[in-house]
Amino acid sequence: MKAVILEEANVFSVEERPDPTPAEDEALVRVRHTGICATDVAMIRGLSPLALSPITPGHEWVGTVEHAPKGSSFAPGEWVTIYPTKGCGTCAACHDGRAHHCANFTVSGVHRDGGSFAEYVAAPVDQLIKLPESLHSIHGALAEPATVGVHANLQGGMTVGKRVAVIGGGTIGSMIAQVARGWGAADVVMVDRMPARQALAADLGFDHFVLSGEGDEEKKLLSFGGPFDIVFDNACTEQTIELAANTLEIGGTMVTLTFPHAGQKLIAPYLTAYRRELHIVFSRNYARGDWDHTFDLMSKGAIDTERMISGIYPLDRFVEAMDDLRDHPEEHVKVVISP
Repeated sequence: MKAVILEEANVFSVEERPDPTPAEDEALVRVRHTGICATDVAMIRGLSPLALSPITPGHEWVGTVEHAPKGSSFAPGEWVTIYPTKGCGTCAACHDGRAHHCANFTVSGVHRDGGSFAEYVAAPVDQLIKLPESLHSIHGALAEPATVGVHANLQGGMTVGKRVAVIGGGTIGSMIAQVARGWGAADVVMVDRMPARQALAADLGFDHFVLSGEGDEEKKLLSFGGPFDIVFDNACTEQTIELAANTLEIGGTMVTLTFPHAGQKLIAPYLTAYRRELHIVFSRNYARGDWDHTFDLMSKGAIDTERMISGIYPLDRFVEAMDDLRDHPEEHVKVVISP
Protein backbone atom coordinates (compact mmCIF):
# COMPACT_ATOMS: atom_id res chain seq x y z
CA MET A 1 0.00 0.00 0.00
CA LYS A 2 0.96 3.66 -0.25
CA ALA A 3 1.56 5.53 3.00
CA VAL A 4 3.06 8.80 4.17
CA ILE A 5 6.25 8.28 6.14
CA LEU A 6 7.45 11.10 8.37
CA GLU A 7 11.13 10.35 8.98
CA GLU A 8 11.83 13.54 10.93
CA ALA A 9 10.74 17.17 10.91
CA ASN A 10 10.16 18.32 7.29
CA VAL A 11 11.40 14.99 5.92
CA PHE A 12 8.38 13.09 4.63
CA SER A 13 7.26 11.28 1.50
CA VAL A 14 4.70 8.86 0.12
CA GLU A 15 6.17 5.37 -0.06
CA GLU A 16 5.16 1.78 -0.70
CA ARG A 17 4.73 -0.21 2.49
CA PRO A 18 3.31 -3.67 3.25
CA ASP A 19 -0.39 -3.69 4.03
CA PRO A 20 -0.93 -3.75 7.81
CA THR A 21 -1.60 -7.12 9.40
CA PRO A 22 -4.40 -6.73 11.96
CA ALA A 23 -4.01 -8.22 15.40
CA GLU A 24 -6.77 -10.43 16.82
CA ASP A 25 -8.61 -7.43 18.22
CA GLU A 26 -8.19 -5.22 15.14
CA ALA A 27 -10.04 -4.66 11.89
CA LEU A 28 -8.43 -3.92 8.55
CA VAL A 29 -9.98 -0.73 7.20
CA ARG A 30 -9.58 0.88 3.80
CA VAL A 31 -9.14 4.62 4.30
CA ARG A 32 -11.53 6.55 2.07
CA HIS A 33 -10.91 10.14 3.20
CA THR A 34 -8.69 11.72 5.83
CA GLY A 35 -8.34 15.36 6.86
CA ILE A 36 -5.09 17.20 7.49
CA CYS A 37 -5.26 18.54 11.04
CA ALA A 38 -3.29 21.39 12.59
CA THR A 39 -1.69 18.72 14.81
CA ASP A 40 -0.48 16.90 11.69
CA VAL A 41 1.00 20.10 10.30
CA ALA A 42 2.77 20.85 13.59
CA MET A 43 4.20 17.32 13.73
CA ILE A 44 5.39 17.33 10.13
CA ARG A 45 6.90 20.82 10.34
CA GLY A 46 8.72 20.11 13.60
CA LEU A 47 6.56 22.42 15.72
CA SER A 48 5.05 19.80 18.03
CA PRO A 49 6.53 18.39 21.23
CA LEU A 50 4.38 15.30 20.65
CA ALA A 51 6.07 14.27 17.43
CA LEU A 52 7.05 10.63 17.07
CA SER A 53 9.18 9.52 14.14
CA PRO A 54 9.32 7.63 11.96
CA ILE A 55 5.53 7.50 11.80
CA THR A 56 2.56 7.53 9.46
CA PRO A 57 0.46 10.44 10.80
CA GLY A 58 -3.26 11.14 10.43
CA HIS A 59 -6.27 10.68 12.72
CA GLU A 60 -9.27 12.40 11.07
CA TRP A 61 -10.60 9.70 8.80
CA VAL A 62 -13.45 7.61 7.48
CA GLY A 63 -13.13 4.26 5.80
CA THR A 64 -14.76 0.94 5.01
CA VAL A 65 -14.12 -2.31 6.81
CA GLU A 66 -12.22 -4.86 4.74
CA HIS A 67 -11.95 -7.52 7.42
CA ALA A 68 -13.09 -7.67 11.05
CA PRO A 69 -12.42 -10.20 13.79
CA LYS A 70 -14.91 -13.03 14.11
CA GLY A 71 -17.58 -12.20 16.67
CA SER A 72 -17.12 -8.42 16.42
CA SER A 73 -20.03 -6.10 15.60
CA PHE A 74 -18.38 -4.95 12.38
CA ALA A 75 -18.83 -6.40 8.90
CA PRO A 76 -17.01 -5.90 5.59
CA GLY A 77 -18.21 -2.84 3.71
CA GLU A 78 -19.39 -0.90 6.77
CA TRP A 79 -18.38 2.76 6.98
CA VAL A 80 -16.48 3.58 10.15
CA THR A 81 -14.34 6.21 11.79
CA ILE A 82 -12.17 5.97 14.87
CA TYR A 83 -12.11 7.38 18.36
CA PRO A 84 -8.35 7.88 18.05
CA THR A 85 -7.63 8.35 21.76
CA LYS A 86 -6.57 5.21 23.60
CA GLY A 87 -6.17 5.22 27.37
CA CYS A 88 -4.72 2.69 29.77
CA GLY A 89 -8.15 1.10 30.18
CA THR A 90 -7.90 0.78 33.95
CA CYS A 91 -7.94 4.30 35.43
CA ALA A 92 -11.06 6.16 36.57
CA ALA A 93 -11.05 8.42 33.49
CA CYS A 94 -10.99 5.44 31.13
CA HIS A 95 -13.81 3.70 33.01
CA ASP A 96 -15.83 6.91 32.75
CA GLY A 97 -15.40 7.10 28.95
CA ARG A 98 -12.95 10.00 29.21
CA ALA A 99 -9.79 8.48 27.80
CA HIS A 100 -8.59 11.99 26.92
CA HIS A 101 -8.05 12.49 30.67
CA CYS A 102 -6.03 9.30 31.10
CA ALA A 103 -2.52 10.16 32.26
CA ASN A 104 -1.13 7.73 29.70
CA PHE A 105 -3.41 8.23 26.70
CA THR A 106 -2.09 8.09 23.16
CA VAL A 107 -3.61 9.12 19.82
CA SER A 108 -3.17 7.02 16.71
CA GLY A 109 -1.11 8.81 14.11
CA VAL A 110 0.22 11.21 16.75
CA HIS A 111 1.74 9.28 19.67
CA ARG A 112 1.73 5.89 17.98
CA ASP A 113 2.26 4.67 14.44
CA GLY A 114 -0.47 3.53 12.07
CA GLY A 115 -2.10 6.82 11.12
CA SER A 116 -4.56 7.41 8.32
CA PHE A 117 -2.37 8.99 5.64
CA ALA A 118 -2.28 5.55 4.09
CA GLU A 119 -4.46 3.32 1.96
CA TYR A 120 -5.20 0.96 4.87
CA VAL A 121 -5.11 1.03 8.67
CA ALA A 122 -5.34 -1.68 11.27
CA ALA A 123 -7.63 -0.31 13.98
CA PRO A 124 -8.71 -1.79 17.32
CA VAL A 125 -12.39 -2.71 17.05
CA ASP A 126 -13.12 -1.17 20.44
CA GLN A 127 -12.08 2.21 19.03
CA LEU A 128 -14.08 1.99 15.80
CA ILE A 129 -17.32 3.94 15.49
CA LYS A 130 -20.01 3.14 12.94
CA LEU A 131 -21.08 6.10 10.84
CA PRO A 132 -24.68 7.03 10.07
CA GLU A 133 -25.51 6.58 6.40
CA SER A 134 -25.60 10.34 5.84
CA LEU A 135 -21.85 10.44 6.52
CA HIS A 136 -20.80 7.66 4.15
CA SER A 137 -18.75 10.16 2.14
CA ILE A 138 -15.91 12.65 2.32
CA HIS A 139 -17.99 14.71 4.75
CA GLY A 140 -17.60 12.04 7.40
CA ALA A 141 -13.91 12.91 7.61
CA LEU A 142 -14.90 16.18 9.29
CA ALA A 143 -16.75 14.45 12.11
CA GLU A 144 -13.60 14.43 14.27
CA PRO A 145 -12.99 18.21 14.22
CA ALA A 146 -16.75 18.73 14.59
CA THR A 147 -16.57 16.69 17.80
CA VAL A 148 -13.91 19.08 19.10
CA GLY A 149 -16.52 21.80 18.59
CA VAL A 150 -19.17 19.74 20.36
CA HIS A 151 -16.94 19.18 23.38
CA ALA A 152 -16.09 22.87 23.61
CA ASN A 153 -19.78 23.78 23.62
CA LEU A 154 -20.48 21.20 26.31
CA GLN A 155 -17.63 22.61 28.40
CA GLY A 156 -19.01 26.11 27.95
CA GLY A 157 -22.52 25.13 29.03
CA MET A 158 -24.10 26.11 25.72
CA THR A 159 -27.91 26.28 25.85
CA VAL A 160 -30.67 27.85 23.80
CA GLY A 161 -30.65 31.65 23.67
CA LYS A 162 -27.05 32.29 24.67
CA ARG A 163 -24.97 34.90 22.88
CA VAL A 164 -21.66 33.57 21.63
CA ALA A 165 -18.40 34.95 20.27
CA VAL A 166 -15.71 32.76 18.70
CA ILE A 167 -12.12 34.01 18.50
CA GLY A 168 -10.35 32.17 15.70
CA GLY A 169 -12.44 31.33 12.65
CA GLY A 170 -10.54 28.38 11.18
CA THR A 171 -11.68 24.76 11.19
CA ILE A 172 -12.26 24.40 14.92
CA GLY A 173 -13.70 27.90 15.37
CA SER A 174 -16.12 27.33 12.50
CA MET A 175 -17.16 24.01 13.99
CA ILE A 176 -17.73 25.59 17.41
CA ALA A 177 -19.85 28.32 15.85
CA GLN A 178 -21.99 25.85 13.91
CA VAL A 179 -22.54 23.63 16.94
CA ALA A 180 -23.56 26.69 18.99
CA ARG A 181 -26.01 27.73 16.30
CA GLY A 182 -27.32 24.18 16.02
CA TRP A 183 -27.99 24.21 19.75
CA GLY A 184 -29.95 27.44 19.61
CA ALA A 185 -27.48 30.31 20.11
CA ALA A 186 -29.23 33.67 19.89
CA ASP A 187 -26.26 35.20 18.08
CA VAL A 188 -22.76 34.12 17.02
CA VAL A 189 -20.00 36.61 16.25
CA MET A 190 -16.76 35.44 14.64
CA VAL A 191 -13.34 37.06 15.20
CA ASP A 192 -10.23 36.39 13.13
CA ARG A 193 -7.10 38.17 11.91
CA MET A 194 -7.35 36.78 8.34
CA PRO A 195 -9.68 38.63 5.95
CA ALA A 196 -10.37 35.35 4.13
CA ARG A 197 -12.04 34.03 7.26
CA GLN A 198 -14.76 36.66 6.91
CA ALA A 199 -15.77 35.16 3.58
CA LEU A 200 -15.82 31.69 5.13
CA ALA A 201 -17.94 32.93 8.03
CA ALA A 202 -20.38 34.55 5.60
CA ASP A 203 -20.55 31.35 3.54
CA LEU A 204 -21.46 29.47 6.70
CA GLY A 205 -24.16 32.02 7.52
CA PHE A 206 -22.30 34.09 10.12
CA ASP A 207 -22.53 37.70 9.02
CA HIS A 208 -21.35 39.21 12.30
CA PHE A 209 -17.56 39.30 12.03
CA VAL A 210 -14.71 41.29 13.57
CA LEU A 211 -11.37 41.52 11.78
CA SER A 212 -8.76 41.61 14.53
CA GLY A 213 -5.44 43.43 14.37
CA GLU A 214 -6.98 46.73 13.28
CA GLY A 215 -7.76 48.03 16.77
CA ASP A 216 -11.02 48.62 18.64
CA GLU A 217 -11.80 44.87 18.68
CA GLU A 218 -13.58 45.18 22.00
CA LYS A 219 -15.77 48.04 20.81
CA LYS A 220 -16.54 46.24 17.56
CA LEU A 221 -17.47 43.02 19.33
CA LEU A 222 -19.75 44.76 21.80
CA SER A 223 -21.45 46.61 18.94
CA PHE A 224 -23.21 43.35 18.06
CA GLY A 225 -25.72 43.57 20.89
CA GLY A 226 -23.50 43.94 23.94
CA PRO A 227 -21.67 41.42 26.16
CA PHE A 228 -21.63 37.67 25.49
CA ASP A 229 -22.60 34.69 27.57
CA ILE A 230 -19.80 32.53 26.15
CA VAL A 231 -16.58 33.45 24.38
CA PHE A 232 -14.54 30.63 22.81
CA ASP A 233 -10.83 31.47 22.46
CA ASN A 234 -8.91 29.41 19.90
CA ALA A 235 -5.80 31.59 20.12
CA CYS A 236 -5.29 32.04 23.88
CA THR A 237 -2.81 34.88 23.69
CA GLU A 238 -2.73 37.53 26.39
CA GLN A 239 -4.54 39.86 23.99
CA THR A 240 -7.33 37.44 23.06
CA ILE A 241 -7.91 36.39 26.67
CA GLU A 242 -8.23 40.04 27.65
CA LEU A 243 -10.63 40.61 24.76
CA ALA A 244 -12.73 37.65 25.87
CA ALA A 245 -12.83 38.80 29.49
CA ASN A 246 -13.75 42.36 28.57
CA THR A 247 -16.64 41.29 26.34
CA LEU A 248 -18.23 38.70 28.60
CA GLU A 249 -21.46 39.25 30.49
CA ILE A 250 -21.42 39.11 34.30
CA GLY A 251 -21.11 35.42 35.16
CA GLY A 252 -20.10 34.63 31.57
CA THR A 253 -17.84 31.79 30.47
CA MET A 254 -14.57 31.85 28.59
CA VAL A 255 -13.64 28.54 26.94
CA THR A 256 -9.97 28.12 26.00
CA LEU A 257 -8.92 25.49 23.46
CA THR A 258 -5.40 26.10 22.15
CA PHE A 259 -2.82 23.39 22.82
CA PRO A 260 -0.36 24.90 25.31
CA HIS A 261 3.31 25.23 24.49
CA ALA A 262 5.93 24.33 27.09
CA GLY A 263 5.93 26.86 29.90
CA GLN A 264 2.95 28.79 28.53
CA LYS A 265 0.87 30.50 31.21
CA LEU A 266 -2.68 31.77 31.17
CA ILE A 267 -2.51 35.52 31.71
CA ALA A 268 -5.96 36.89 32.41
CA PRO A 269 -7.15 40.35 33.55
CA TYR A 270 -7.84 39.27 37.11
CA LEU A 271 -9.68 42.40 38.24
CA THR A 272 -12.15 42.15 35.36
CA ALA A 273 -12.64 38.42 35.87
CA TYR A 274 -13.07 38.90 39.61
CA ARG A 275 -15.56 41.76 39.37
CA ARG A 276 -17.70 39.94 36.83
CA GLU A 277 -17.33 36.51 38.46
CA LEU A 278 -16.34 35.02 35.15
CA HIS A 279 -15.94 31.31 34.57
CA ILE A 280 -12.77 30.24 32.76
CA VAL A 281 -12.91 26.64 31.58
CA PHE A 282 -10.69 24.55 29.37
CA SER A 283 -11.62 22.25 26.51
CA ARG A 284 -9.31 19.38 25.57
CA ASN A 285 -10.15 17.12 22.64
CA TYR A 286 -13.40 15.23 23.33
CA ALA A 287 -14.95 12.27 25.13
CA ARG A 288 -16.25 9.13 23.44
CA GLY A 289 -19.86 10.07 24.10
CA ASP A 290 -19.49 13.43 22.34
CA TRP A 291 -19.62 11.73 18.94
CA ASP A 292 -23.34 11.03 19.26
CA HIS A 293 -23.98 14.79 19.40
CA THR A 294 -21.80 15.26 16.33
CA PHE A 295 -23.64 12.65 14.29
CA ASP A 296 -26.97 14.16 15.28
CA LEU A 297 -25.93 17.66 14.22
CA MET A 298 -24.30 16.54 10.98
CA SER A 299 -27.21 14.30 10.02
CA LYS A 300 -29.57 17.25 10.49
CA GLY A 301 -27.43 19.46 8.28
CA ALA A 302 -26.48 21.79 11.13
CA ILE A 303 -22.81 21.55 10.16
CA ASP A 304 -21.95 22.60 6.61
CA THR A 305 -18.89 20.55 5.70
CA GLU A 306 -19.20 21.33 1.99
CA ARG A 307 -18.03 24.91 2.45
CA MET A 308 -15.25 23.90 4.83
CA ILE A 309 -13.45 21.51 2.49
CA SER A 310 -11.05 23.77 0.60
CA GLY A 311 -8.91 21.17 -1.14
CA ILE A 312 -8.97 17.48 -2.06
CA TYR A 313 -5.75 15.68 -2.98
CA PRO A 314 -4.92 12.05 -3.79
CA LEU A 315 -2.52 10.38 -1.40
CA ASP A 316 0.39 10.43 -3.84
CA ARG A 317 0.16 14.25 -3.89
CA PHE A 318 0.39 14.60 -0.12
CA VAL A 319 3.64 16.59 -0.26
CA GLU A 320 1.99 19.03 -2.66
CA ALA A 321 -0.99 19.36 -0.31
CA MET A 322 1.29 20.20 2.60
CA ASP A 323 3.18 22.77 0.55
CA ASP A 324 -0.10 24.34 -0.54
CA LEU A 325 -1.22 24.64 3.08
CA ARG A 326 2.09 26.27 4.01
CA ASP A 327 2.26 28.65 1.07
CA HIS A 328 -1.43 29.63 0.81
CA PRO A 329 -2.97 29.43 4.30
CA GLU A 330 -5.52 32.08 3.46
CA GLU A 331 -7.03 29.80 0.80
CA HIS A 332 -7.61 26.79 3.00
CA VAL A 333 -9.76 25.63 5.86
CA LYS A 334 -9.79 21.84 5.64
CA VAL A 335 -7.71 19.89 3.16
CA VAL A 336 -8.74 16.27 2.68
CA ILE A 337 -6.63 13.41 1.34
CA SER A 338 -8.64 10.83 -0.57
CA PRO A 339 -6.47 7.77 -1.31
